[in-house]
Formats: sequence, structure tokens, C-alpha cells
Amino acid sequence: MKYLALLICLIAGTTVFSQTTSDEIFAVVEQMPEYPGGQSKMLEFLSQNISYPKESRKKGEVGMVYVGFVITETGEITSVRTIKGVSTLLDAEAERVIKLMPTWKPGYQDGVPVKVKYVCPINFKLTGLPKKLKTN
Repeated sequence: MKYLALLICLIAGTTVFSQTTSDEIFAVVEQMPEYPGGQSKMLEFLSQNISYPKESRKKGEVGMVYVGFVITETGEITSVRTIKGVSTLLDAEAERVIKLMPTWKPGYQDGVPVKVKYVCPINFKLTGLPKKLKTN
């Protein structure tokens, strides 16, 4: 289960050690931002809100889409973009669901809320496909 939690939202980039400014975006901070309710609630949110595009299902498109975003000092999600994609449709769906996320608890550095960048991998896989019908 630990491995799964690590895959859900990975921190991107390198550690920044300097005085905070309003434009600075951190990769690692003393207190990292948190999704409301924690990782399990984030997994629940993603599973309830992702819709597999019909055209992608028809084409059999599967894979991991890595979406980068910034959690602001107020916990808002901004700068959503695909870092590594699978297809135009799956990438767009992954970005759409990240943009739907509620406000997070912001990250803190030196007791001050700061912007923090994240990368969230979203795995698209086809399961439960109907078996081919037998013809007589």
C-alpha cells in the first residue's frame, strides 16, 4: 500500500533552499501540502471523477499520464499541465480531473505558506472488457 500512495502524487524537481518570495515555487518544503482528508480521499476523488474517454477505450489506449501542477499559498491548484502523456484524450482527461480537485491544505516553509509543485501520475487501464460473443 505504501508503494501505491507514493505513485499517487510524487514531488517533482529539486529542493530549494532560500528565502521565500511570492514568485518562488518549491519542490520540497518543511510541511508539504495535503489533499483534504489525505491520500485515501484523493484516491477516492480520482476514482469517482475520472471518465475514460470512449474513443480511447475503442482504440485500447492505456498508460500512465503524469500531470504537473502547483499548490499555491492558499491551497489552490494552478499551472496544470501534462508532463508525460499517453494520448491527447487521456492527457486532457487527467488534466481535467486535477483541475476539479478541491482546495488543498497549503505547504509551509519557515512557518510561511508557499507554492509547491507536484506531479500526480494517473493510470488509465482497461479492465472488465466484455468477452467476445460466440456466434452460432
